[in-house]
Amino acid sequence: MGIHWSYRTVPELQALPEAARLPAWRAAYRAGLRRWQPWVVFVVTLLLVPLCWVYFGSALALPTWLFTLITLSLSAVGAAVFGHVCTLNARMQLRARA
Repeated sequence: MGIHWSYRTVPELQALPEAARLPAWRAAYRAGLRRWQPWVVFVVTLLLVPLCWVYFGSALALPTWLFTLITLSLSAVGAAVFGHVCTLNARMQLRARA
């Protein structure tokens, strides 16, 4: 399973002309957001980050800079997983339309 940094590298779009790739990708990405998987990742991240903030900040009494770093790291991981799930859903939408 590869990571696609741009819509230009998505294999499902290679057969389309260059001008049609971006609109097809945007439509598939929006359709992929209508599925439940990205929103589960989003809600879990929204719940996990404040809980970790409270846990690491008060229960463990870590320095402020450290639990801020931990919270930002968890947010970045959540955003990366959200983006990956959205990309997988968009590719699934593109395969269904082909």
